[in-house]
Amino acid sequence: MTASEPPDAAPPAAPAAVEKRVGWAELFFDLVFVFVITQATLVVEEHPDWTGIGHALLPLVLVWWMFLAFGWLTNAVRPDAAIFGQKDFQQLAVVRRMVADLDLGIEIVGLATVREPDGLALSSRNRRLEPDDRAAAVCISRALGDVRDAFAEGERNAARLAERAAAVITSEPRARLEYLAVNDASSLAPVEVVTDAVVVSCAVWFGEVRLIDNVVLDPIAG
Repeated sequence: MTASEPPDAAPPAAPAAVEKRVGWAELFFDLVFVFVITQATLVVEEHPDWTGIGHALLPLVLVWWMFLAFGWLTNAVRPDAAIFGQKDFQQLAVVRRMVADLDLGIEIVGLATVREPDGLALSSRNRRLEPDDRAAAVCISRALGDVRDAFAEGERNAARLAERAAAVITSEPRARLEYLAVNDASSLAPVEVVTDAVVVSCAVWFGEVRLIDNVVLDPIAG
């Protein structure tokens, strides 16, 4: 340190070129991180009761995350938060479990499903629906709303909640129900009686278009 340099002098600013490279690196990291998480948890969405597969996929996701964050970027880029839509709830649950178990220090934020004015969950797939199928697809939100009402009235039996929702969907001739499940909102394990927060999720086909949706029921939150 020279006599003319103050002891608390700030370090020199990074050159603009370096800041630009870090910015592009951060963008690349975000895109690949989201892609890997999405692909890894797609299997969980397809098999909502196959909870073990989520834990089996966690090491794969972690390896990719560590490679990008600590290897390629040498820990220069690390996200403070990641935002996931609640419509892909299985994906959200797997990511939350991974971050908690491995103490990655990332805040996982789940955003409520955005819906069309008639209640249908917003999705790019909606544009592929035939007009009659689009009109029929609102049976999904009606079914989940019916479950929410039954839960508010005191119903806690998971099978009866599922049957109530399935009855609404199967009463629509154009709907083909693939699955409807009631799972623990944290572990995704099937439940028989709702004592903690659960997610009621479903996948329904209309023609060649597959739509998913869910509702979270929490006896504590009400």
